[in-house]
Amino acid sequence: MISETTDAADRGDQVASVRLLRHIPRNAGDRCAGGLQAFHGLEERTVVTGRQDERPPLSCKELSHGISEPAARACDQGDAFGWTVSIKRRTLRHARPRPSAIYLGSRLQNVQRARACSRGDSPFPGSSLWPLTVPSEAMALDISAAKKRIVGQLRKAPKVASAADLESYVGSPVPVLGLSVPTMRGIVAAFAKAHQRLSAAELNALGAALWADPVFEEKSLAILLLGRYEKILDEDSWRLADGWVDAATGWALSDALASGPIAGMVYAKPSRFQDLLRWTRAKNLWRRRASTYALHRFVRAGELNEPFQLLEKLLYDEEFWVQRAVGTWLRECWKKDRDGTEAFLRHHAMALPPVTITVATERAPKAFRIELRQKARAAAPEAKRHSRRTP
Repeated sequence: MISETTDAADRGDQVASVRLLRHIPRNAGDRCAGGLQAFHGLEERTVVTGRQDERPPLSCKELSHGISEPAARACDQGDAFGWTVSIKRRTLRHARPRPSAIYLGSRLQNVQRARACSRGDSPFPGSSLWPLTVPSEAMALDISAAKKRIVGQLRKAPKVASAADLESYVGSPVPVLGLSVPTMRGIVAAFAKAHQRLSAAELNALGAALWADPVFEEKSLAILLLGRYEKILDEDSWRLADGWVDAATGWALSDALASGPIAGMVYAKPSRFQDLLRWTRAKNLWRRRASTYALHRFVRAGELNEPFQLLEKLLYDEEFWVQRAVGTWLRECWKKDRDGTEAFLRHHAMALPPVTITVATERAPKAFRIELRQKARAAAPEAKRHSRRTP
């Protein structure tokens, strides 16, 4: 089917903007298009054949004038049912005065006739319905130029908060511009729309370039980019993200990195869960915290064996930010399996940090929270027996 709009030029030139939306069936006997089914937007909607046309058909040479970027394809490359053509806003300009809308209709129908011209004269071998393929990525991504464009968008984007206030809130060790998360996601979405065929190598290089700059939003965009292109992440992507973990200090960067691209890569390749278990013994508190947020996909899928196994190793961690993270993911486990999570907490209630109990039981009955706190206080003298590095 053809959906099209027309605008008549003031001086008699006929302009038609045509979009071919579907397969156009052709007759197998003469290998020509079967004809227009609809020709919308003209003053008259009558479709005429060549025999009924009031003027002789234009030659292919004349008809092709004004059509930009044609791509020829041999007849034997087509299928038996019809061409798939994607032509967006191609313009056909006839040098002759416009006699009628019906005349223009006949000219469009002539485009569909593969034998209207001899093959020797036709610039489009085999069929005048040529398949046009314009690659979205004509060349490898220029990392430096892409980074420059993205950084420029960041600098021009509206600020939603005082940089100093936001830097304090997110606990960022690097300067903050003050952009909102939706604004940064919009920048990433626009980039992804323009670069749909990005390779893993290009993505990793761009991410590394953004992460290298000491600005919170640029590091955040590096994380968001990896998450946006999750399906193409590879082993180099894993090593890249792993290298960011210790430097992603502050809950905003750490949690976004761990619950985003890292969580996706761990869930896609379960053997990486062993890496998370090793992170629970790391000296860097943010790596230990990241191990909990990397459980995101398991918890969301209701697969709680791995989360319980890992969280058990961090129940008695000495750092507040790790204790709070443990509580957060026990709370999320409780949403998926209330009975199983309550049993887990009761079994490990002795000397549980207060913040872990508070966060883990946010949605639990008050009586259950009081029960855990009483058990934890009763076992407080034995708290030193527990260590986060206990194998």
